[in-house]
Amino acid sequence: MIAAVRETYPEMGLLGQFPAEADGPRTAIGVIGVSPKDGVRRIWVDPYRGVAQGTTPFVTPGYLLGQFHAYLMIPTWGYAIVCSLVFFLLASLITGLLTYRKFWRGFLRRPRARTVRTLMGDLHRLGGVWSIWFLVILIATSLWYFWIRVGEPLLHFPHAVHDEASPVMPDADFNRLGPATPKMFLPDGLAAAVRHAFPDFRISYLRLPDTHGDAVIFVGNTGELFGQHLSKVYVEPYSGRILGHRLSRDNYSFAWLGAMADALHFGNFAGLVSKTIWFLFGAVVTALAITGVIVFWKRTARNVRPSERSAMRRIWYIVRPWGGAMGVLKPVNLGVVVFSLVALTMTIRFYSMSLDERAARYAAQPIGPFAMGAVIVAGLGDTSDPVRPGARAMVLAQYCQDCWKDIRRLWVNIGSRSMGSDGIRVVGQPGYARAWVKLPETIDPDTRLWMVAERWNGDLEQTSWALDGR
Repeated sequence: MIAAVRETYPEMGLLGQFPAEADGPRTAIGVIGVSPKDGVRRIWVDPYRGVAQGTTPFVTPGYLLGQFHAYLMIPTWGYAIVCSLVFFLLASLITGLLTYRKFWRGFLRRPRARTVRTLMGDLHRLGGVWSIWFLVILIATSLWYFWIRVGEPLLHFPHAVHDEASPVMPDADFNRLGPATPKMFLPDGLAAAVRHAFPDFRISYLRLPDTHGDAVIFVGNTGELFGQHLSKVYVEPYSGRILGHRLSRDNYSFAWLGAMADALHFGNFAGLVSKTIWFLFGAVVTALAITGVIVFWKRTARNVRPSERSAMRRIWYIVRPWGGAMGVLKPVNLGVVVFSLVALTMTIRFYSMSLDERAARYAAQPIGPFAMGAVIVAGLGDTSDPVRPGARAMVLAQYCQDCWKDIRRLWVNIGSRSMGSDGIRVVGQPGYARAWVKLPETIDPDTRLWMVAERWNGDLEQTSWALDGR
């Protein structure tokens, strides 16, 4: 599959994980890639024939809805806003149970249709009692998200899940490779080694190494409930040796609770059946917000003086940026909505733009026996010149064809002189080999982009470009 993608789209850099199987029968496997002309794309591969079928935009309506739901497209503080709403949801559930006396009698109560307010009120109570179990699940899982997304990074809560470094090749073994370019196993051969060592391990996807010496990571499970992607096996790509493994069955931890929270929050644990149930009850909970607004509106309308019931005054009451049903929080709510829509527009533009629109390009030139180029890109949504004094930017190294395997390590730095192997290490596969750099506060004619490559025999080669000479 990886070979088919690289053969069909040699100019695209491959990102992230490579699924080992499709989501279902008669469906293609999606791989994320970066096109110099079309931005971030999804590459679709026929898993039966191993043929790339085409590409589609990375940003789809489903992706946008998912990200908007998670953090409103607002970095960092978007999670705080969304996750904090769990306390309003919890308060709504508690007050609803307290005010609806003997609520257990309402499961089969037929809604009355005397007036709009009566009908909406009865439908609100009927939907509410049937959604109690669903709301409990949403609240419990959302409290988990509040802890890890808001509590840990912003409020300094103890870490529930500790990130563990992936095992890599021992330095002694890595230093023994060379002076010739070592041969790497194909992913199929490494997968066979994993299945031989762990016969019950079902591979979900794999991650290719970002640098030489890193392991190929196989992610999957050994039959654990809610743990489809918690187990990992690390394989050395040069010998097929197992460097380490972390199987969730050996140590059920908070990571397993996190996986369970994801599965329960989104209903992604029993295929189409659970997804359909979650969709239906999600629609009911959404309807509760609508019926609640209608009931509140009808109730408050009776308290409005007749002189205030003209059409224009009612419209002004709705659109004015203060007061009304939201009270003092109305400006905050409107601000969040406007900021989210702006961030949404920036995100769509960022993922759909080509490198030519938002990059400083540096033409390929010799670096020892190789020919390397570079691209400098600014941050998310930043369409200004990425080469600015004091700015933080990402350098994308452009490898010559098939020379990634021949370059043992690669470094870059920006300044008046080369830092050699003390520069910033470039990580990533061809097409998305990158390094984050901080540009100097002053950029003058002597400021250059330096690139240093180490060959497998230990020789260092270097080249440079005038930062403003692109």
